[in-house]
Amino acid sequence: MDISELTAYAKQKYGIDEQHKWADFPQFSVLCHPVTGKWIALLMRQWDIDTGTEYFCCDIKCGALAREERYRSYLSYPFRMRGREWTGVNLTYVVKPDFVLSLIDRAVEYGNGPGFTVVLEQKNGAAGSGVITGRETVIPPRKGVPQQPGIPARPVAATYGNGALNEIALGLAREKGRFAAMRRLYVYGNSTHRGKIENFLRQGRFMKDYEDDFPWDGEFFRYYPTYNDLDDDRLRGYFSWRTKARKGVFEKIPVSAAYIYVYELLNGIGTASPEESLAKMREFVSGFIDAGFGDDTMRKNVEQWMTAFAIVNGLPKETVLEVENARIRTIDNSLEILRNPEDAANGDIVVALEALSKRKITESPVIKNDPDRGARLFADVWRLASKEFTNDKMNLFDFCFGKPETHTWQPLGNALVPPPAGNEEVIYELNGVHVFRRRRGKWTERSYPEYTFPSADLAVFVHGMDGLLRRYLKTGNYLHKKESDEIARPYVERVTAVDAKEVLEASRPVITVDISSLDRIRSDADVTRDSLLTEPEQADEAAETIPEAAEKVTETAEKVTENAEIVTEAAEKVTENAEKPAENAENNQENAEKNQEKDATFEILRTLLEGRSPDAIIRERHLMPSVVADSINEEFFGDFGDSVVSSDGGSISLVDDYKEELAEMLGIHLLGRE
Repeated sequence: MDISELTAYAKQKYGIDEQHKWADFPQFSVLCHPVTGKWIALLMRQWDIDTGTEYFCCDIKCGALAREERYRSYLSYPFRMRGREWTGVNLTYVVKPDFVLSLIDRAVEYGNGPGFTVVLEQKNGAAGSGVITGRETVIPPRKGVPQQPGIPARPVAATYGNGALNEIALGLAREKGRFAAMRRLYVYGNSTHRGKIENFLRQGRFMKDYEDDFPWDGEFFRYYPTYNDLDDDRLRGYFSWRTKARKGVFEKIPVSAAYIYVYELLNGIGTASPEESLAKMREFVSGFIDAGFGDDTMRKNVEQWMTAFAIVNGLPKETVLEVENARIRTIDNSLEILRNPEDAANGDIVVALEALSKRKITESPVIKNDPDRGARLFADVWRLASKEFTNDKMNLFDFCFGKPETHTWQPLGNALVPPPAGNEEVIYELNGVHVFRRRRGKWTERSYPEYTFPSADLAVFVHGMDGLLRRYLKTGNYLHKKESDEIARPYVERVTAVDAKEVLEASRPVITVDISSLDRIRSDADVTRDSLLTEPEQADEAAETIPEAAEKVTETAEKVTENAEIVTEAAEKVTENAEKPAENAENNQENAEKNQEKDATFEILRTLLEGRSPDAIIRERHLMPSVVADSINEEFFGDFGDSVVSSDGGSISLVDDYKEELAEMLGIHLLGRE
């Protein structure tokens, strides 16, 4: 970083000129406070005799730095000045100047005198200079709280809403321009988070209707960015971008600048209602973040803020659920399903178990081979265990997830938004497992803490279910038996016993009544009856049986045709059997290739487990490392539920977590083990 960058920033933002005070020492210069005239920075251009190069450094009077800020390599004790309020900066080693420029901002704030002078336009037309001057009154420090040296007390007009301060700003807007008036609203001396919020609100509401048409240029990065962090050109660029954003047109701009727009929406700057603010935030997510202009951190923050904003403003539950963070929504939904499984569908229970246990149940052969039956078995085991499981007087749900916890909730606490007002009691039940409550002005949140996910106990129970169900269904790809599997065994065995009984019932032949048997019985009865008839009666019966005889002839003809079809089918089977040798030969070839592939896989795994490189084997067999890695991981996924090897495209390496278990499975001695 060059000294010229520092001086250009001070000139553009504060109108501070670099001053060379010593003719005999042109390598030294100073920056002075724009109001008090006191030094805020000593700039030095030094010559390194050893290297023969020039380097730049400076001392900045920015006040004592926080501990986490002091450990930058280019910061040091002051080079020439004395006192803890001075910080030395070796500019030669600064790559990203944002932090150093922020020290100039602090120096201006730190060096500001108590109160400030303002110039108002002459309103009464009296003779004289045409302007009048005034100085605002300083609020004395509270009793028992000493005024910190160098930190000015806050003026009376610091509280937003004071008509005098707004009148001053409007007068300056007419005389010196809108931005100058806005900057005069900024109260120095209170660098706390609450002070930042108050300054942001004053300036934001003053500029709420401002529009411009000026392109944004350059980078910008700040934590908790405000208008005062922008120079005039970047202010114009931001307000021009905001003009388009309010019309739904989003263009690229640094993320820190876009945060200012989100802060405005959270504070209702430029919107008429909470509903409109929330709608604008959702529009921002789709138009700016989803377009790739924002980052993952911004997405997480904005989603969290939208949820908190909707709750604090008492918007309908349906609205909150629409904007709720996707991860929180998934966790809450899954918890509700597993806590009340009797009311849930089988597939929903499986998805919930997978989401909270982090085990890929849907990839299990129990589900893949027969999705409906597999999902029913998993769900029935969980339902049964939910009813009957006990451990230290805890049911299964409490055993896996514990009890809900209540903790302080600070909605929008990490944004430039004042704490929500109101003391009346509010209970906002988002769902059955997530409740927000305000009491005596303090908010609390009752939920199952996210840091407990994935639950180790749930993962153990799911592993046991999966392993036992695979063996019951004889799916292959069995999981290694563990002692922890026993926790699920009694419930799996009872569910599978019911399932086996249902399968047996379904496989039993259905008994049907053959109508032809009834006809035969009836015919035999007729013969018996004929032996008892007289000759005239037999003649009458004979006339009646002629049509029946014709029907039997027809039935016989149909049976002949049916037998002919059976013969044809038998001939086709002979032909099919004749073709099987060729098909068996193809299958044998395919099986041989698969066996060769498995031999190669085993040989590669043995080489890796013995601490050697498998590159020669891969080259000799003309294999691709990434394909081999995928094949190995697919082969052992059912055992481990995870990848056991990794590949960067050129080589293969083992995942350390599974070395010992993999070696034990394959009967391979690990290098270095007794």
